[in-house]
Amino acid sequence: MSNVEWAKDWQNFTEEWSFRSKRKELVACRFGAMPKNVSRCRALRSVGVICSFVSAAQAQVTYTDTFNTPINYLNNGVVGTIWDGIYFGAGEFNNTGVGGGGPGATIQCDAAISAATRLTLQTTGTAWEGADDDGFFLYKVVPGDFSMSVHVVSPFNNGAYNTAGLQARAFSAGGNALGGKENYVSWTRFDEFNYPNYLRSEVNGNVTQINPGGFPNGSYWLRMDRIRGTNFML
Repeated sequence: MSNVEWAKDWQNFTEEWSFRSKRKELVACRFGAMPKNVSRCRALRSVGVICSFVSAAQAQVTYTDTFNTPINYLNNGVVGTIWDGIYFGAGEFNNTGVGGGGPGATIQCDAAISAATRLTLQTTGTAWEGADDDGFFLYKVVPGDFSMSVHVVSPFNNGAYNTAGLQARAFSAGGNALGGKENYVSWTRFDEFNYPNYLRSEVNGNVTQINPGGFPNGSYWLRMDRIRGTNFML
């Protein structure tokens, strides 16, 4: 089982995508209804509904969060939720980079307080791309194969390189990048530069940016499946 996290969006098409990690250990599946984070992401608000995933390695255990229980994540963390942890920005682990916007930070993160059945975020300077890894990340660690999905609420705030969606990321002790460089797959809503959704494949700190096409579209449900350890279906 690989140490990886990845992102996926479910659209009117299905694409098969393969990602091979360097080790076979634990899988960290981290959900991010997150600001996109290219080098200079400014403050934003991003809302997500329902995040659910099934872990095949745990006899088809299903986890679901409809964000209908009021919680201020900045004050309370993930205690009492289905999540294993949360990253709010720079300094949560040994970042490989913090980007041109300076150290990223989350200034608002709540469920069912700002809006009913919504995860609401506001961040500044956050980034997940290239060396930069100081973005927001709400995550669950899942061993083995899995399927996860999230609904990004529309209309989507597409300003300042924002994205919201799913990500699967290779990690080591303390949440540090595996081998000292970022490796992940990110599948998000974007709505900029004729990208309706945005697929990022990050390998050893080098990013491949993929436009799935079909702009504009109404694909706000995102899904990611990990199959046979190293294969991912988007």
